[in-house]
Amino acid sequence: MQEGLRTVGDTEALKKIVSPRKDMSKRQQCQLLGLNRSSLYYKPTGDKPEDLKLMRIMDEEYLDHPTTGVLGMVEFLRLIIMPA
Repeated sequence: MQEGLRTVGDTEALKKIVSPRKDMSKRQQCQLLGLNRSSLYYKPTGDKPEDLKLMRIMDEEYLDHPTTGVLGMVEFLRLIIMPA
């Protein structure tokens, strides 16, 4: 299968097709499907609660001050993490 023909999200569907078979290895099946073997074994981890809290704070700051920019957000985060 050529690169770029699959759409995003098809990896999950392709992973369901790969099965343990005696006549064809997982490596060969993945190669035929154009699927990286590492994606068969990848198990996503959840977000840490402290990361979610920080992202929420950043979202609130951005909604309050959308024109601040990257440097302003960096300064805001510095003030939160290490208050003077």
